Amino acid sequence: MPDNLPTPAAGAPASQLPAKVVSLRVRPFGASHLCFETDGILGDLNLTLNPKAGLLGATVPAFRFEDFYTLLRSRPTQPAIGTIKFTTNPAAGATITLSGTAWTFVSTLPTGNQLPIGSTLAVTLTEALPVLRASTDANTKLFTYAASATVLGLTAAIGGSGGNALTFSTTVSGATASGSTLSGGDSSRLLYDFTKIQTEVAPYILTTLRAEPKKAALGKAISMRQNAFFAKYAHGEKIIALMNQYYYNPQDFDPTQPANPNSKSARLGILRSTNESMWIALSGAYASVNQEAGTPGVVGDVISTLTSDVTSFGYESTGGATEELVSTGSGGEVVAGQQPSAPPPPWPTPQPWPPANPPTPSNPPSPTVDNWDNGWIPSTFGDSTTSSSQISTSYETNSNRSLEHEDQTIRTQNGVFRHPFYKAQAQYQRAQISLDDQQFSAFMSEQNIPYLETVFENELISMDADVYRTQIAYLNTILMSPIAGIVTGVYKNPGDVVRAGEPVVRVENYAVILIEATVVFRGPILVNKSTATITTTLFGSSAGQPTSITGVAVAARGHNDDDTWHLVIECNNMDKSSPPQPIFPPSYRFDVDDTTITIG
Repeated sequence: MPDNLPTPAAGAPASQLPAKVVSLRVRPFGASHLCFETDGILGDLNLTLNPKAGLLGATVPAFRFEDFYTLLRSRPTQPAIGTIKFTTNPAAGATITLSGTAWTFVSTLPTGNQLPIGSTLAVTLTEALPVLRASTDANTKLFTYAASATVLGLTAAIGGSGGNALTFSTTVSGATASGSTLSGGDSSRLLYDFTKIQTEVAPYILTTLRAEPKKAALGKAISMRQNAFFAKYAHGEKIIALMNQYYYNPQDFDPTQPANPNSKSARLGILRSTNESMWIALSGAYASVNQEAGTPGVVGDVISTLTSDVTSFGYESTGGATEELVSTGSGGEVVAGQQPSAPPPPWPTPQPWPPANPPTPSNPPSPTVDNWDNGWIPSTFGDSTTSSSQISTSYETNSNRSLEHEDQTIRTQNGVFRHPFYKAQAQYQRAQISLDDQQFSAFMSEQNIPYLETVFENELISMDADVYRTQIAYLNTILMSPIAGIVTGVYKNPGDVVRAGEPVVRVENYAVILIEATVVFRGPILVNKSTATITTTLFGSSAGQPTSITGVAVAARGHNDDDTWHLVIECNNMDKSSPPQPIFPPSYRFDVDDTTITIG
C-alpha cells in the first residue's frame, strides 16, 4: 500500500481526502460523428450558422429527433388559422376574445386574464405571447400563438376541420380580425409535407443530401391520402349505414335475430330458392313429355312453327263545292270562286279484326251563294255585266278492310344432337355453384361490418403509416445534431458522394466534460455520490494560476493493484465570465506533476 499520498490542495473541501494522480484526460460529455442513413450526393452546407468559417466552429442546437418522430406519428392534419391585425397599440380596457374567453389589455401589472400594454405595439404583442401560451384557461388552450410587429397569429391547437368552429374577435380600435372564426382547417390533408418539414427543422440543419425524388414521393403520398379521404373516410358514417343496410344480415350470425331482407345475403338466399323452384318446374315439364333423361331426351332436328294474322282497315273521304259567276263587259271576263267546305272528319282508328261497324260519313257540304264581300276571290277587274252563273258540288268516300292468316313450319337438320334436359340440369348446377361462391363471399364480407368504424380508422392509420415512412425517408436526407455543441470537423464538401454511415460532420459539447482519471485512493468511492476536486496549472506554466474544478464520480472501478481506481468524473466546464467560456479546452491532457485530486 503506497504511503506517499499528497496532501489536499488549497481550497479543497475538508471532507475530501487526497489521492495520487496516475493519469487524467478530458473528453467531452457529448461528441458525435454525424452521418447520413442513406447514400447520396451532398448538397449545400448551412453557412448561416457561421458565415466566416462555414460550419467549422459553428454553435449548433440539439435536435430532438424522438420528439419530432412522435409529432409525425400523431398524424397532424392541416389546422385552422386566423389573424388579428393591429394598427395602433391597444388602449387600456380593450379586449381580444378567444372562443368565449375575454383577455383585457391593461397598463398596470396584469393578473388573471389580462395582457400587459408595452411601450410599442410590437412590444405589446411580444409580451402577450408567453402569457397566452402559459394560460391554463381551457378556451385559450384551444389555440397556439405567434406574433409579428403588427399581427397576432392564431392557430387551432388540434388540426382538422374542427378548428374552423373556433371563434375570436377584438375590440381594439383599428384592429381587424380575419374572420369571426378560424378557417382553413382540413382533416383530409396531413400537415407535414416536405415544405413544412423544411420550415420546422431549418434552425437545426447542418447540411443535406440532394433529395428531389424523395420530396416528390412525399408530396404524392400526401395527395393520394387526401384523395382516399375524400372518396371514403370523409363520409364514413353514411357509408357504414349503407353497408349495414345492403350487406349485413344479423340472422347469418344469430338465428334468433330478425333477418334483413334488403341485405345481399338474404337476396342470394331468395335467388337460390328461385333457382331450385325453376329446376323443379323444368324437370317436371321434361318428364311430362318423356324427355327427362336418357335417349328419349336427345333432340336432333329443330322444328320452328310460325303463325301470323294481319288485319288492315282503311277509309278515305273527300268533298267540295264550287260556285262560279261569269260576267262580261268592256273590261273583259271576270270569274270568281269560293273555297270548298272542309272535308268530313276521319273515321276512328281500326279495331282488331273483325272491325266494328264503321260510322256513317258526314253529309257532303251544301253549296252556298254569296256576294263579293264574303269569301269571293276575283281574278281580274273591269266594268262588266252578269251573263251567267254556275253552282256544282262533289263528294266521294272510299273504305277497305282485309284479314290475312299464315301458318309456317321450318324444320332444320344440322346433324348436331342436343339434350335439353341435361343442359338445363347443368345450368342449374352451375348456378348453384355460383350461388355457393357468392353466398360464402357475402358471408365473409359481413364479418367486419359490425366493426367498420374500427376498420376505417385502421385503414386510415395504415395509409398514414405509409406517409410517415416517406416523411422519415425525406428527413433522413437532412443532417442535424442530436446534441448541442460546436462543429469541430467537416469531412465532406458539397457535391461529394456520401455513403450511408460515413462521417460528414463532427460536433462536440464541452459545456460538460468527463474527466477520466486513474488514481490511488485509500477509501471507498461511491458512484453518483462521491465528489472529486481537481486542481491544476493549465498547460504546466509556472506563471499560471491554479485552476480547480469539482465534479461527481459517475463511474468507478477498482484495479488489481491495491487502492487503485479508474474513475469518470462529470464536471461543469463553463466559467463565470460573460459569455461563459470553457475551463478546459477539448481533449486537454493534464500534467500529473502539476495536478492534485481530492475525493470525498
